[in-house]
Parts: sequence; C-alpha cells; structure tokens
Amino acid sequence: MNLKNITLDDVKVLSKRLCENVNKEQLPLTHSKALNVISSMLGYRNYNTLRAQHTAPDPAELIDEKQNKSNEKLVSFLSHVFTLNTQFQTNMQCVYLPAFSESQIELLEKSTSEALNILNRNFVFVDARDKSALAICESIANSSFRTVHNGFTAVKEMIMNTDIIIILIGISKANMARKEGFTRGLIKTIDDAHFKNVIPESNIIFIDYASFLEKNWDYIGPYLSVFGRSYYMPS
Repeated sequence: MNLKNITLDDVKVLSKRLCENVNKEQLPLTHSKALNVISSMLGYRNYNTLRAQHTAPDPAELIDEKQNKSNEKLVSFLSHVFTLNTQFQTNMQCVYLPAFSESQIELLEKSTSEALNILNRNFVFVDARDKSALAICESIANSSFRTVHNGFTAVKEMIMNTDIIIILIGISKANMARKEGFTRGLIKTIDDAHFKNVIPESNIIFIDYASFLEKNWDYIGPYLSVFGRSYYMPS
C-alpha cells in the first residue's frame, strides 16, 4: 500500500484514532504533519513506511533510474549496518527487507544478491517458506541434524564463527508454530554476542512481508534495521 494514495482526510482520521493526545496537535494538520503523527504514535516503527513514502519519488519515476542504480541505496544501507555493528559492538542489528507482494520479494532477492556481491560478502539464501524449523536449520548449515536443538546450535555457531550473511526468505510462511520465537532466537544470537566477547562478522537478512514485522514488532523490531526503500519498490 502506498500511503501517498491515501487522502488527507483519511490520514487525519487515522492520526486522530492513534493519537491519544491529538489535542496537542494544531488542526487542520498538513498531510506531512498527519503522517508524522501516525509515525510517532506507532513508536517510529513506521518511519520508513510513512514519513519516507510521503517524500519519496513516484514509483513510476524510479523505474528508469532503477535500471542503472537499482542497488545503490541497498548497498549503502547494508554497508552502513555492517559497519555500525562492528563499530558499536553492542546492540547489533540484523536486517529486515519488507515487501508487500511476491514480486517484491523476488526483486529483493535479486537486489540483495547483487548488493552483497558488490560488498564482497559471502552469503547463503534459504527459502523458509513451508519449511520446518529443523529443515531451515539444515538449509542454513548445509548439514543434517536429528533435532531442532542440534540444528539451531549449529546455526548459532555458524553465525558466531563465520562471515557468512544468512538471507532468510519468507520466515512468516514457515511451517512452525512460533515463527516469531525462532526469528528472535536467530536475531538475539547476534545481539547478545558481545556478552561472549565476540563481534560476529556474520549477519542475518530477512526478506519477508511487512505485516509479519508489524505484527511482531515489540518482539523482534528493536533488534532490526529496516530498509525503507523496499516499501515503495515498483512491483
């Protein structure tokens, strides 16, 4: 959904519903101000979806530019995240590339592969859709395990001891009960690594639907760097 297509009146209604202290805002709100109210009420989790979309070029205008500069912003974003992780060493962030359709997921797969090649990073693609937790671990580690615990332990060791970037596609469509718990477990491996005096050179990139991130934001969102451009990539 492109919020630039939402009318100003609708944006105001939504901002009023979300803003408990709406009286503090001077109405009538401008379109930009209303988007900012919504963004702040959601704890800035929608900074990229709301505020950036309001100032973003029209998707149609990006198509030609995308032929020559398709990955510049993604390369810069990934490089920035990786660099900050090594510099700050605590509160390390994994990456979430959100999409709203299968075509956007496919485009992100291609763009991510190209970006990581430009950055000279080793990576592995794992399609988590319809896979069990054990099957996902086996795909990441390229090995077989008898239990999920053994598989997850091997994946954690891989994250802690290698420089391989794990690209996990469609965890929201995996065949497991607590997808958010599995996701958080992977993320916290990197986030908590400094407790073991380890600064992982590895990282995890999640390519998935934005709805999964929004639904589980309080559980996984604070540990993720979210790439905004994908919210208005042409499908």
